[in-house]
Amino acid sequence: MSIHTEEATTMTRWRTWRMILPAVLLLILALAAPVAAQGGKFWLQPIGDNNEAITSGRCWVLGAGTNTPSTVYTTASLATAVSNPIALDAASGVCEWFASTGTTAFDVVLFVDSGSYQGARLRLDNVTRSG
Repeated sequence: MSIHTEEATTMTRWRTWRMILPAVLLLILALAAPVAAQGGKFWLQPIGDNNEAITSGRCWVLGAGTNTPSTVYTTASLATAVSNPIALDAASGVCEWFASTGTTAFDVVLFVDSGSYQGARLRLDNVTRSG
């Protein structure tokens, strides 16, 4: 009689684990799933000598300390690469891009296409998100 009871207990435990184990595995996989890539915003706004925004130009975004164009993105989701060089916004004069949070700096070459500073070219080294 005790053997039969032990077998029944073992079978009940086995059935319980068979039901719980898939749920535990799904939970582990859900927690280990990669999080969608998120990026940080970089931007540059050239200002003229009289505090006027320069609104016609391009920013060529390079890897920090290199002359190699970087792959940068249009939004923080890092889903769509932006054309590099990036045109300045005609209204605000801002040049904006996103990069992975692990990227801390870029070098940028600014080309001014028209206006009082037409033809000007300026290289800005170590452009960061905070400075």
